[in-house]
Amino acid sequence: FVEANLKGRLYRETAPLQSLRHHCSANRIPYEEAVAREFKETHVGHSFGKTWTTHWFEIRCCVPDHWKGEEVRLRWDSGSEAMVWLDGRPVQGLSGGARHDFVLTKNSTGGESFTLYIEMVACGLFGVGNGTMISPPDPNRVYTLSKAEIAIFDRNCYDLIVDLSIMHDLAKELPESDPTSWESLYLANEIINQCNPFDRNTFSGCHQIA
Repeated sequence: FVEANLKGRLYRETAPLQSLRHHCSANRIPYEEAVAREFKETHVGHSFGKTWTTHWFEIRCCVPDHWKGEEVRLRWDSGSEAMVWLDGRPVQGLSGGARHDFVLTKNSTGGESFTLYIEMVACGLFGVGNGTMISPPDPNRVYTLSKAEIAIFDRNCYDLIVDLSIMHDLAKELPESDPTSWESLYLANEIINQCNPFDRNTFSGCHQIA
């Protein structure tokens, strides 16, 4: 049902990376040393470990010409903690399942090329316990890269998701006697009635209702 809901429409179109290369270190190393090491080709579906090892990825990508004017993001999911490095600076963290994209450009000119690095650590957001957060650390955990691509980010779709989330919370958390609670529920219902996830032209009109 992913394609039939709004979250499944957040990324309107995708494109593969030009190249994805990797090397592994037993410990954390400085950026300058990391990018000077030899990288080898890797791919989505490959697993990386063991626990606490550090993995560096070199990413090269090119925005398609027909994406001119679009917001373009890198989509990345290694199921682990990671950091995006751009122009020698750490610019954003990534967490498997929680935060898995990075803005390359908010207004593409079409045809831009990007080279960036991702520093990945073989651990999860809450450590390396096997099964639960309070379980003993598992020294042999591996993490599989399930997504690495660029995509058009649909800002109108995102705004609509935020609108609905806010109205849902208002209706849920405010007392039933509060008129704002009922109004939020009514407006959310109106948006759902008018929104067609398969027609993004309906998103802006629904946003105006909110």
